[in-house]
Amino acid sequence: MPISLESSTKLRKLTASAIFLSLALALQFIFPNFYIPLLGQNGMRIGISGIFSIMPSILFGPIYGAATSALADILGYLFHPTGPYLPQMTLVVALGGAIRGFIWFFLKSKKERPIRIAVIVLAVLVAAFGLWSFFSLSIDGIGADFYDIHAVESIRLDTLQPISRLLISRTMIAKDPGQSLSSYTIMLTIAPLIFSGFSLLLFPLDFLIRKIIKLEENKSHLLPILIAMLASGMIVTTLNTVILQNFLYESWKSLPFFVLWLPRAIEEILSNTVKVYFVCFFYNLFLKNPALKRSFLA
Repeated sequence: MPISLESSTKLRKLTASAIFLSLALALQFIFPNFYIPLLGQNGMRIGISGIFSIMPSILFGPIYGAATSALADILGYLFHPTGPYLPQMTLVVALGGAIRGFIWFFLKSKKERPIRIAVIVLAVLVAAFGLWSFFSLSIDGIGADFYDIHAVESIRLDTLQPISRLLISRTMIAKDPGQSLSSYTIMLTIAPLIFSGFSLLLFPLDFLIRKIIKLEENKSHLLPILIAMLASGMIVTTLNTVILQNFLYESWKSLPFFVLWLPRAIEEILSNTVKVYFVCFFYNLFLKNPALKRSFLA
């Protein structure tokens, strides 16, 4: 019985998704995630394996993205377990892969001007948040030596600015309040400015990609892919924070949700802003090859 064109295309997409999954798992095993002591107790997580588990949702759509993301989470845990396994988080990761695919397929044919405006507005808002945090912390005299000057039991949270209150309420219960405070101060002031810089850097890089990788559509797709990755990443981060607070970390139950969510959200934004360059590069190389484009996107 001859194989139909549709079945053949699906088979090629499954094969390509399996290859991307294998690359993601191999990189996770060879180059596991490492942490920079910046955002919270463990620092900011950096890993390159996620780039390849993202590709199926960008190339083939939400179903392939959900399946690849879920398998990457399950197999990644089996090969390199870190803490207890939570099936709820696998479901959330699969949902994120599906949402990423839906958003990307919705945005990729849209006009670029509204997308550019949205990225600029987001960069300005995040930069404003970073500057507001800096001035709020300065007003309250919060710096690296805050806990050297003030005893924890003498701190009055009701006299502090909202952002200072959030910062102190989380760090004062840490094993090393001074170190945690230093990390969170950077997170709330410098990290938003870094994100804004990366976001605005998208525009010259978008121009360079157009020049270096000449596509038929003459588009690099950098900005729509970034929005798809950020939107799905924020949804996953929010849901995972809820799961961790309610099912894993007992100490988290006494903390406000926003205190737990904010550092994870900033970490997600920064890591996805870095990953988007690699995802876009591979996507454009894929489109540049006419044979691959006809075979998989038919």
